[in-house]
Amino acid sequence: MTKKGKIIRVAGPLIQAVGLAEVKMYEVVHVGKQGLIGEVIEIQGEVVSIQVYEETGGIAPGEPVEATGSPLTVELGPGLIQSIYDGIQRPLDRVREKTGDYILRGVRANGLSREKKWEFKPVASNGDELVEFAILGTVRESEAIESKIMVPPGVSGKVSGLKAGSFLVTDDICRVGESAVQMMFKWPVRSPLPYTKKIQPSEPLVTGTRVIDSFFPVAKGGTGCIPGPFGSGKCVSGDSPVFLADGKIMKMKDIYEEFRHKGKRVIKEDEDFTVINEDLFVYGWKDGKIGKFRARAVYRGKSDILVKLTTRSGREFKVTPVHKLFAYSDLNEKPMEAGKLKKGDYLIMPRHLPQGEEIKNELPWREIFADFRLAEPARLRDFHRVLEKLKAVHGSLKKMSVLLDINYACLIEYYAGRNLPTLKFFDSVYKFAGIKTPDVFYVKGQTTSPATRIPHRLDEKLSSLLALIGGDGQVKGRSVRFYNNDAGLRNLFRDLVREIFDIDSKEHKMPTVEVIITESPVIKKLLDYFGFPEYKKSRNITLPKGLLAASAKTLAKYLACYFVCDGSFFAEEGEIEIATSSGNMARDIGYLLLKLGILASFKK
Repeated sequence: MTKKGKIIRVAGPLIQAVGLAEVKMYEVVHVGKQGLIGEVIEIQGEVVSIQVYEETGGIAPGEPVEATGSPLTVELGPGLIQSIYDGIQRPLDRVREKTGDYILRGVRANGLSREKKWEFKPVASNGDELVEFAILGTVRESEAIESKIMVPPGVSGKVSGLKAGSFLVTDDICRVGESAVQMMFKWPVRSPLPYTKKIQPSEPLVTGTRVIDSFFPVAKGGTGCIPGPFGSGKCVSGDSPVFLADGKIMKMKDIYEEFRHKGKRVIKEDEDFTVINEDLFVYGWKDGKIGKFRARAVYRGKSDILVKLTTRSGREFKVTPVHKLFAYSDLNEKPMEAGKLKKGDYLIMPRHLPQGEEIKNELPWREIFADFRLAEPARLRDFHRVLEKLKAVHGSLKKMSVLLDINYACLIEYYAGRNLPTLKFFDSVYKFAGIKTPDVFYVKGQTTSPATRIPHRLDEKLSSLLALIGGDGQVKGRSVRFYNNDAGLRNLFRDLVREIFDIDSKEHKMPTVEVIITESPVIKKLLDYFGFPEYKKSRNITLPKGLLAASAKTLAKYLACYFVCDGSFFAEEGEIEIATSSGNMARDIGYLLLKLGILASFKK
């Protein structure tokens, strides 16, 4: 049963209507007197927002909107691969027959021909018990294309009346259970088709359409390279930072360099791109929400002109003049080319980035501290027992040194307990013995440094310490120093070092400031991993590596501790201010605030 409403607002492809009380999300509607195809994308009370997939010029409030009761679907069956369609599966050749060289609005055309007959050959037999998507038979569309005719979704049972012959796609070819089956069925576009197994594409898909097979070849089971929509990053400067879904911030050109050889590469005169075969997840916009999506390709092109845009909140970015951005006008959003924006226009920016399904707090501590010495008595005893077992199996330490690829004298020192093994060698011995490597919690440097506890996770305590070091800290050689005249902050720093690393710090008084000094090659190595700069810290500091992939509480702790070092509070305005000489740190804090849903502006 259809329902009718009326339009109350038109803003480009976005239509708002009322009077559609029973309409559902993603339901197809016919808009205006010409019945343009649209899809419901938002329902707020009585107001229904509709994305129209045709030009809406001339449509006015008061015109009708008719709900169909069905989602947007595609027709699947013989003839699909040989056709070229627009975005709502209208075959362009049949549309041209109706309207001429220009596609008029409101034209209806079936996705699959209702006039052409196809020769159907059964592969199943009458009496077979089949389930949905089981193969009933085949249709030879061309010498290169053989289509499989399947049991439609939601249908199962015993096959009857199955026979070979020439059929239209709408003719019944058999019955499965109580349902009549045709060679075509419809499938909602927002639901992926189920599959039993995905097979790696290895041979070309020959469609029989020369423009596709010659200029846009596609592999069987593969994905075609489709030019991206506005906002997908095709038209931005190579120096533009990209906030990846794993918490990394990389320049566009660096992403391109890292992935350009990791897939099928296409090189042209003024552009080149790679359809990548490795995972690269970015934030994107779909169905009114920001989410995590897998990038399919990396692209590099040329442009004679770049447009620099600066917002009132202090954000700056460079894009090509044709790059489209979401502008905001008359309480509605619309895509606008950057070159056509003028002073005073409003741009839509995200206020909050989702946390995502996975919160990554684990540190690769085995890699970070691989060259440090094991300093945990219980683990050293276990290590010695494993060496004893290996010696008993292989006969001598001499032979073991060859098998383990280690200097014989060094192995004797480890075996006798006169020297401590590195974490790397400790792991390799367990791996060689086929025993699961236990976790290690204490290591030490190569010299007389004390045994130090190593963190396995980037938690709230560690993020707090990193923020204090980032704000008022400094690294000199293997010493980590914290300068601050506030006794409470110095005590906090000292306590965090003791709780995390189980070592003590010393306090010194300098002419103008109090300083806490911690001598530790372990902490220095950890700070190296997080990207802490040893020289010109104030200009080169950034957020610690991996922090933006941590939990919201961990982010909040970092922000709070960094603020008490480099921040100010203005009670009358109800604002806080964080000052930094590092442009990258200002950028990173902007992303951190975005993850926490905190609004901010930037000033130089």
